[in-house]
Amino acid sequence: MSNGKQDNDTPIQKTFRACYFYQAEPNWIFREKSMDDDWSHNFLEFFRLPPEEMRKRLRLHYERTQAEWRENPEPGLVLRPTVQERLILQLLAVRDGERGIPLEELFTFETEWWEDPVRSIQILRNANSQLMGLHPELAWLLLQQIYRLRPRENVSLERLKGGMVGIFKHTWQDYRILCIPLPQDLLLICDISLASDLFEQA
Repeated sequence: MSNGKQDNDTPIQKTFRACYFYQAEPNWIFREKSMDDDWSHNFLEFFRLPPEEMRKRLRLHYERTQAEWRENPEPGLVLRPTVQERLILQLLAVRDGERGIPLEELFTFETEWWEDPVRSIQILRNANSQLMGLHPELAWLLLQQIYRLRPRENVSLERLKGGMVGIFKHTWQDYRILCIPLPQDLLLICDISLASDLFEQA
């Protein structure tokens, strides 16, 4: 059954839901700390479950995803319609192959052999333009925050709720760094904005 919010979706939002809603988890999965890294093993184990248990797990997953779809991204706030459509277009562009500038081209660092497993980070065109428009010192501080997202076990990323699938956020002061995790430990930074520019009162 559709709720009122979904019935009021714009055409692009409906297209996004049709493309991503039911297939988002396998394609846009973020490996949280509590999850087993051996995804293929879990996949096979799932298909060894009794049919009733499989249906139960799928139903719970569907209900959780539906609930997240309807939740506000931050208490009392919703994504501005223009922001939501911009992010949807960004997801579609990434699906079609868009990639960004490696973080190491903007922020000098070396990965030491003893470090925990890390992600590769790329800055997409929109986020790069946002960085270039900031005061250099502020841009540098934000790049430091992005650098801190490299550890694979980083737990500071939260799902961006409010009608989005596949985008996560990192909070730093009044800024929100939005990113898209992809397989092979690749993290795409897609938006760097003040919270007030992303959200409005519900």
